[in-house]
Amino acid sequence: MRWQDTAEQILKELGVVLEEEQSDIFYDDADYKVVCGGEGSGKSFLGSLYMCCRAFHDALESEATGGTYGDLYWLVGADYEDARMEMGTKGDDNYLVGWMDQLEDIDSQNTSTPARHDQFCILTTLRHKQSFKLISGYDPLKVGREEPTGILGCEVSRWTKELWERVFGRLARRRPHSWCWLSGSPENALGDFADYIRFGQMPNELGVKSYSMPSWVNRSVFPGGRNDAAIKQLEASMTRDRFMRRHGGILLPPADAIFPEFNAETVVANVSYSPRTPVHLFIDPGNYVYAVLAVQFLNDEVCVIDEVYVRDWSHVQIVKACTAKVWWKDVARGTHVMDTGGTQHHMGNPSAWDAWNDDPGLSFNHQKVAVQDSIERVRSLLEVNPATGRPRLLINPSCTGLICELGGGQSPLPGIHIWRHRNGIPEHANDHSAKALAYGLVHHFGTSRPESSEGWWEEEGEDPMSNSYMSSYLEEAPDRGDNIFDELLRR
Repeated sequence: MRWQDTAEQILKELGVVLEEEQSDIFYDDADYKVVCGGEGSGKSFLGSLYMCCRAFHDALESEATGGTYGDLYWLVGADYEDARMEMGTKGDDNYLVGWMDQLEDIDSQNTSTPARHDQFCILTTLRHKQSFKLISGYDPLKVGREEPTGILGCEVSRWTKELWERVFGRLARRRPHSWCWLSGSPENALGDFADYIRFGQMPNELGVKSYSMPSWVNRSVFPGGRNDAAIKQLEASMTRDRFMRRHGGILLPPADAIFPEFNAETVVANVSYSPRTPVHLFIDPGNYVYAVLAVQFLNDEVCVIDEVYVRDWSHVQIVKACTAKVWWKDVARGTHVMDTGGTQHHMGNPSAWDAWNDDPGLSFNHQKVAVQDSIERVRSLLEVNPATGRPRLLINPSCTGLICELGGGQSPLPGIHIWRHRNGIPEHANDHSAKALAYGLVHHFGTSRPESSEGWWEEEGEDPMSNSYMSSYLEEAPDRGDNIFDELLRR
């Protein structure tokens, strides 16, 4: 029996009927759910109900299969008080203790829910002797020692990065039986909660899926739904960004984002290495972050198939990491681009240019590019291609550094966030893979801003076609026909 079947039986016994929008999230197959809920949307109510149903099913399944899971569950908040609402108290029918009380499944001798909301609580069931513990994340280093099957995260917008990682670390030990429901209302469009919301909007190895749950799905509070008078009043009282975040359960891109149109749901796709097709390396060998993108041009799309995104690695280590990749065999057929900073020497060490040229013997183009020209070229490929219904730029989910910088999730390195404007100018930070991508695209396709006063070819009078990917690629494969390059170079 599926857990959804068990849940339907429990909800029927409890007399609970969910709204359609709530039901879509509640019964979704994803095991790791991150819910961006509007204020008053009922996210605490729904989360505690979800825990009640999933835990009951875990016990039945574990007993039937002889498993050793399904005995321990956590309700985690930044402190005890944050997690207390979802735990509830006896006589309160809307939260965990209330649900268990209605099901007559509370072991009163081993249950403690103090009146003070800043104290530890524990609920123990009669039928299966399951334990539900309140966990404070005030000191994330203490979140350990036990291995819960399920976790209910409460007001996760207040969680620290360390707490997020420790919660997922605990759940990993119970795979494939573990699950979580992590909900909150974001304070702003940035931060760890915002990163996980965006992370869950695209394919990812962790299995996280994120959802928006607007305030108005709670018809008991807002009977008029989206057009309820109270919702309209709230909308008129604040900025659109704050309203959509606090009540719509939707994160709009920061107003100063370099690529506000970036949509991870459409741009991030399961594009993978295509053998016997040239692989092009776009490199930004920065001192803070060293970024290498492996790019292939397939049909009429630009596919970023892989990324090396590291800090404090030497050129030799980077080269070694790249040569070990499955796509390396087709790198020799590609045309490669490096930021002009790659020609510089630091502390007497060889430049990135020299390191790549000496071993493995690759040569790179390194023209200077006006920043706005490079940004506009990336933007042109984010537009939806009417022929395919998706953007011309597609990025593999493993390229988390690039995705983060463009505005779609958390970075693999600490301190890296979305690339933004500062005082109206693109900042010289959070732009490592994004800059490598932009320079590479300009090299292959030219600029999309003919009015630009700043040239991008290093040598004056040089014919762009003689130094472009087009000439060598089409000579090698004349049967490929028209492609994205023909279209873009005609623009």
